[in-house]
Amino acid sequence: MMSALNRSTSPAPPPNYVTYDRCCLRFNATFTDGGITRHVVITYYLEDDSMTIVEPPVPNSGLIQGKLLTRQRPKRNVDDYLVWEDIKFDRSVKINGRDYKITGCDDWTVDFYAKAGIDVPFNRPRSSPLNERQVSQHRPATPQRNSVSPESHSHKSNGSSSRKYKLRQYLEHDGHVLRFSCIWDRTYEGCFNSEEAREPCVLSYFLADDTIEVRKEKKESSYSPSAKSERNPFGPNQLLSEQIIIKRQRVKKASSYSNCASLMDEEDFDHYDPEDFQLGRTIELYGKRLRITDCDAFTRSFYEEHFGIRF
Repeated sequence: MMSALNRSTSPAPPPNYVTYDRCCLRFNATFTDGGITRHVVITYYLEDDSMTIVEPPVPNSGLIQGKLLTRQRPKRNVDDYLVWEDIKFDRSVKINGRDYKITGCDDWTVDFYAKAGIDVPFNRPRSSPLNERQVSQHRPATPQRNSVSPESHSHKSNGSSSRKYKLRQYLEHDGHVLRFSCIWDRTYEGCFNSEEAREPCVLSYFLADDTIEVRKEKKESSYSPSAKSERNPFGPNQLLSEQIIIKRQRVKKASSYSNCASLMDEEDFDHYDPEDFQLGRTIELYGKRLRITDCDAFTRSFYEEHFGIRF
């Protein structure tokens, strides 16, 4: 009797989460919001009959875009949920109180509906007429009159072109440093000591990332050759370590600050570049006045080759 019962019982079909694991139906749809036609992508997960709705972001649209519906099972009515049979092509489907008109789908969705005996009138997203706002958003951006090409030494370009330029700048100028001898004028700070009022320092401009560092010049120890001390633990006739005046960083020009500086991005400020440093010129870095008096041989050749300036 048990063997006959086993022969008559057929195995149960596998559940949907096994048969349709990671299988999705993907639809293109539109809906109207305040006279604006907005385009979305509806994804239906066959394993648990859940859905997501995502609106591809359009730059400078002024709309809150992205994921409009997180993955969930939307209801068709009070007691029932939406299923894939409720999504009709070239017709509207109501999801959470909003009507979405199906305008297209992908090839896998076409095959799935064809196997279910449902005719699909298209398998490509249909081109929908764009309203006036969307047409203005899809127009190619016109170049600025005063735009600076990536070939020049500036940071006024944005987006991927700026990132590519910075990478190329790093690869071409890694290890290249412009060095200037400067005099730090501290008389305006109220320092009248003859030795401290005009301190010599070295300004280094790193071409790889346009950063600046200012250090005091190295000075030999003036201690007696007898013994070591806490201030000079290495003994006599040793070079003292340099004192950093401005640590390595990009320095903003004082003229670029405004009352809305807290709301400005880093690229909105005007930073120092190599053209701002020339012999005999006095520059102000974070309130410190530095007068450039000399430079090394590499700096002279760099300015003559790139700017046609001979020091």
